[in-house]
Amino acid sequence: MVPWVYQFEINSLALRTVGSAATTSTNWLFDFVCTQFTPTGIKNIVYRFYIVFAIFNLAFMFVVYFLYPETANRTLEDLDAYFDRDSGNGIIIPIRDKVAKSTLRP
Repeated sequence: MVPWVYQFEINSLALRTVGSAATTSTNWLFDFVCTQFTPTGIKNIVYRFYIVFAIFNLAFMFVVYFLYPETANRTLEDLDAYFDRDSGNGIIIPIRDKVAKSTLRP
């Protein structure tokens, strides 16, 4: 659910359609991969195959917490200013960036 909603919040108006297309195509690609490998995985390692899904979900929690900037209480203009090339944010990955992790408006 996070990738579907999040891309609308962080993309500018000009890039929302591109972000939506990328989100949709990525979702369909991973759905296809999942449906292709699941029957083989269940056949070979039986019920323990679901441990693979549990590990991916656990890893995704850490990815979202550490790599996605917080968008609560922020306007679209705030996010545009944060992701602007001239904003001074040299990296896209906001680890240790207090502005990105804050729920208060900058």
